[in-house]
Amino acid sequence: SSFKDRLGVLRDSGDSSLASFSTFLKNGLSREALVTLDAIRNGIKAYVKGFAGDIALSNDGWRQYGKYNENEQFDFYPSLFINPIGEQLKLQEMLCHSQLFVEYVNRKERDSKETAELSKSDVGRFI
Repeated sequence: SSFKDRLGVLRDSGDSSLASFSTFLKNGLSREALVTLDAIRNGIKAYVKGFAGDIALSNDGWRQYGKYNENEQFDFYPSLFINPIGEQLKLQEMLCHSQLFVEYVNRKERDSKETAELSKSDVGRFI
């Protein structure tokens, strides 16, 4: 189930520490709430790490997206970070409309159907 669903169940549960701040202060987080919040935190961390690209992958990755000013303070230029992402998105959009990519998706669909049919057959169950 989705994180939203899991949080909804915990919120609606009468004994959940997520439903009441005073319950949270008294009892802390339940195991279920802790696992859910930890999974959400890890999902956000993975998203930000993927989004931040070179900045997250390297200790010095941030350097290529700005420069030091006359006061020796680093000025970050978002356009240096965003422009290559925009260009990559334009390329992906063009490729998605190409016959080559359409054929790739069709092939993946056929392969998926063949795998499903094989797993349903006697040969697939034997293997």
